Amino acid sequence: MLEKALKDGAKEERCVYGAKEVVSGIKDAKLVVVSAGGSASESAAEAAGSAGVPSVRFEGNSVALGKACGLQFRVSAVSFKDMPDAGVSAIVSESGAPDRPEGSNGLNEAGQSPPEGTPAP
Repeated sequence: MLEKALKDGAKEERCVYGAKEVVSGIKDAKLVVVSAGGSASESAAEAAGSAGVPSVRFEGNSVALGKACGLQFRVSAVSFKDMPDAGVSAIVSESGAPDRPEGSNGLNEAGQSPPEGTPAP
């Protein structure tokens, strides 16, 4: 589902590419996808966490993420600026728990600990 969303987002110009651009436009993002490894992708994931934007880790490196978007260059981070909430929820649940930046407190949106046996947000 993530790969399809990446290709569709690229075709419809709903995505912002690159860690610097993702970080600078984080307030308009609905979902952030970061490649595995690299400090640039980590900074994008941290910015997403700070802004309360869901983020998911793409299992490939930046070259593979670029190819998944249908691009001819490497991409360390991608943000979707226009995506329905149902699509965001489906991608986040498919990929498992969203990435949390280091130092995240593990509390849910209400500021409460999740029930035992439930993964932290």
